[in-house]
Amino acid sequence: SYERALIAKPDAQQIYNTLSAVYRDLNRFEDAIATAKRGVRLFPDDSNLHIGLSWYYSLADRHQEAIQA
Repeated sequence: SYERALIAKPDAQQIYNTLSAVYRDLNRFEDAIATAKRGVRLFPDDSNLHIGLSWYYSLADRHQEAIQA
């Protein structure tokens, strides 16, 4: 449902946070990373997306990228 919501309304900032968190809860870290990165590109000032992205990289054992995020 969240993926469809992003297609219908890609400027809905909170959906990126929520969908990436859902992917995290499902241990789908690469999907969480991809979703958070899309959100960061659209909303570069959203600190929650940046923090989430760093966390997802860390959970995916991509620690250098977590530091950069």
